[in-house]
Amino acid sequence: MKRDRTKQANDEMTEGLMQRKLREKERKAREQQLMTDWLAAEKKRQEDEEKANREEYARKCKAAREEQQRLMEGEARRRKAAAEAERTYVQEKMQEMDDQQAERRADVQKRMDVIERNTATVGAAIAARDAKAERELEEKVRKAQEEGDRLAKEDALRRSTEHNRKVKEMLSTRREQVRQRAEDSKWEVEAGKKQAEIFRAQLEEGQRQDREKERQLREARGKQDRELIQQIRQVSVVHPRNFAVTGHTQSVDLALNRALFEQMHSEGFRTDVTHQLLPTASHKDTGKLDPYPSVGRSEEPIHPLELQAPDI
Repeated sequence: MKRDRTKQANDEMTEGLMQRKLREKERKAREQQLMTDWLAAEKKRQEDEEKANREEYARKCKAAREEQQRLMEGEARRRKAAAEAERTYVQEKMQEMDDQQAERRADVQKRMDVIERNTATVGAAIAARDAKAERELEEKVRKAQEEGDRLAKEDALRRSTEHNRKVKEMLSTRREQVRQRAEDSKWEVEAGKKQAEIFRAQLEEGQRQDREKERQLREARGKQDRELIQQIRQVSVVHPRNFAVTGHTQSVDLALNRALFEQMHSEGFRTDVTHQLLPTASHKDTGKLDPYPSVGRSEEPIHPLELQAPDI
């Protein structure tokens, strides 16, 4: 009976699960269909929008081409009209220049006719005046040439006199320079000898100073080597664990621990070491007047327990 109820319950649960799966499947199918419909509608909307955009773009391109064509035609008409106007203007100007040129030629011809008439009547007077002017000009030229020759002779004489004077002064100055150079040469030889002596003394002094510096450097290097060797000796005899306890610090440490070394020696513990440490475990030469420098001197009586050997 219990088995039947369990089976019935299982069947009901199974049926419920199947119904739930079926409803879930139907819900997913509806959502999938809705999504498919939405995608199709969205695709159609995008296609319609792209088609409208293409049509609008084509319309704008057509309008732009028509506007450009219209502007080009207008520009062509304007250029043609401007060319025609310029051609007309040039023709008018050329005709005006031709008219002015014809008028100038007529005026020139009139003046030439007047000149020819005047020449026929006053030619003899002009010829006589020109002959007189030519004679006067030849006389002026002759006088100018004579004056120029006179001035040239005077200038040549002055130049020759000045040249001779300068040559004499130059020769005199040259002789004085030669004499002065000879005296200067003697003075330079003497000055060279004195300068050589000064250089020789300076060289010897410099060599002496160099030798002195070398001697001082050698002594300083020897002193430094001795100090370094002393430091090496002090460091090399110290165990690495006691590297910081060297020299004066080691003596003070031995002096402070003398009581321990005495007890160790009295008990026979490592006598081979303690008998070497005891002579050096002293407060002497440590800079301390008290054998126990870490403890101040007390004026109180010593307790008997303090007189006992430490139990270590």
